[in-house]
Amino acid sequence: MDMRELMARIRRLLERLSISSFHLNSGINFSGFGLDRQKREVTWITSGKKIHFTNREYDMLLCLLENANRVVGRNTLTQVVCGRSWHAEDRSVDVTISSIRCKLRQHNPADTLIRSIRGTGYSLIIRHE
Repeated sequence: MDMRELMARIRRLLERLSISSFHLNSGINFSGFGLDRQKREVTWITSGKKIHFTNREYDMLLCLLENANRVVGRNTLTQVVCGRSWHAEDRSVDVTISSIRCKLRQHNPADTLIRSIRGTGYSLIIRHE
C-alpha cells in the first residue's frame, strides 16, 4: 500500500467517524462544482442545486478529487471505497464512474472531468477555482 492510498483511507475513516480533531478542508471547488466534506454534498455552484450521489459515488469522487490530475488505479478506488481488492471481472468501479459522469454532465455537459486511462484507472482533470 502506498502512502497516498493510506492517507486516503485515513481521511475516509475520519470522515465516517466525524472526528473533528483532525480538521479536514471543509470544501473543494472544482469546474463549477462545490464539494462540502462535512455535509457530504456536491453542489452546482451556478444554480446552488445539490447533486445527489450515493455514498459509493461520493467516496469515489472524493478519492479522485484528492488525487486530482493524477491517475488513480481501479484497485486503489476499490480498496478505498469498498475496502476490498479489485478483480479483472469486477465492473463496479466502471459502473460507479459512469454514474458519476452522468450526474456531473447534467450540470456541466461541456467539461469532460473524468478521463479513462486504458488498462490503469481514471483521472479527474480539474481546474481549481
